[in-house]
Amino acid sequence: MPERKLNIRNNPYDVRDNEWVASRFNVISRGEDGTLIIYNSFTGAMGGIPNEKEKEALYILRKGYVGEPKGIAKDLVLGGMLVKKGTNEFRRAELLKRGLYRSDYLHLIIMPTEECNFRCTYCYETFPRGRMEAEVIEGVKNLISSRIQGIRNLAISWFGGEPLMEPDIIKEITDSFLPSIKKYNINYKSSVTTNGYYLTPELCKELVDRGIRTFNITLDGLEKDHDLARILKGGGKSFNTIINNLRELKNTDINFKINIRNNFHPKTDIDNFIKFLQKEFSGDLRFNVYFRPVGQWGGENDENLEVCKGKEANKIMLEADMKAVKQGLPIVTLNEFLQPLGSICYAAKPNSLVIGADGTLYKCTVALESDFNKIGKINKNGDLDIDYDKYALWILNEAEEDDVCQKCFFRPSCHGSACPLVRIESGTRPCPKEKESIKEVLKILWEQHKKFPGKAAEPMTVGNMD
Repeated sequence: MPERKLNIRNNPYDVRDNEWVASRFNVISRGEDGTLIIYNSFTGAMGGIPNEKEKEALYILRKGYVGEPKGIAKDLVLGGMLVKKGTNEFRRAELLKRGLYRSDYLHLIIMPTEECNFRCTYCYETFPRGRMEAEVIEGVKNLISSRIQGIRNLAISWFGGEPLMEPDIIKEITDSFLPSIKKYNINYKSSVTTNGYYLTPELCKELVDRGIRTFNITLDGLEKDHDLARILKGGGKSFNTIINNLRELKNTDINFKINIRNNFHPKTDIDNFIKFLQKEFSGDLRFNVYFRPVGQWGGENDENLEVCKGKEANKIMLEADMKAVKQGLPIVTLNEFLQPLGSICYAAKPNSLVIGADGTLYKCTVALESDFNKIGKINKNGDLDIDYDKYALWILNEAEEDDVCQKCFFRPSCHGSACPLVRIESGTRPCPKEKESIKEVLKILWEQHKKFPGKAAEPMTVGNMD
């Protein structure tokens, strides 16, 4: 019987130690200054190629590289743009996604109240409940206490309603676990999504002292635009109170991060709003901005809303991002979305839960009235009663069987789970805006790197590859 020989070259698991090829997860773009930019979605690394190295880099990416990586080839290997020949990058991406199931991570989105002092024209919430019930407060404290020794990372997001209507609940729950955070050396991050109306320097310091350092605040343009959309409950304007709070915070040395979100519609005066923000906050890197189109998110006023949709909305958003960066205002979210797993929605993550004021457990903060989103209940002792059929809708969706998602250059960041709600309700593929306009996004990030080289380099590896 003749000896069988294994055809190594056709073996998909054959990894050659001295042969390198371009990663399938690379994206190439150019900055406004002409710099060649390369990004890899598996590593999250991004770099600019010096002009004198550009031809060499492009040749290597087209033809591959043989031997011990040196010079620009070494930089490309370190950034993940070059991988060993025979590497199964699909398998690597799938392994990356399985990291979501790590048991040492817990993310809770807590609603200390479901009431709000605003009645924004586009809001989808119905405010069915007020202050969180005492038994639920105890349940949240007991849940965290029962998990604290088994986790390495704890993330707490405060949401509502308007969470700062009930700051004592935030402080009470946080104070219950802070000693354990220090005792067990746990990586702890916390943020508040707030309209900013109650965010005085005094309250901000109390929260920052408890490790709550990030505040997501919405300003819908200049005073005339904002006060038409973000109205006080019972009527009244809100812009001046919010902006005065922000001005007072700027004059402190508190170590906070404030992300100013602008929800724009077709008539929003974005250009003058950016100039206003530049005058107020440029130079203070504690303040960041970002832009999002107003959507018809399920509120009772949806039919009366003027909204930007699709490519038009994306174009306006990216143009606003670039203008803001050029005015010295850092853009907050683009870096994060381009990281590995960075575009996966919290609702698709196994260890992320929303806890309502009455103890109802949700996966999503948007579809609060949808039965499929009400996945269970938290008990006073901290135990969770979960309907795993509903839970599975969010965690195990059609992305696993979606061939387009599985082969996409953006798969390591998104995995087809940028918005599981879209898949559940419509069955369509929820591609993130950052993926659809990736080359423009890279241009903005490169411009941001030039303006704020230290800031833009976190969490991405950004800089010249030389």
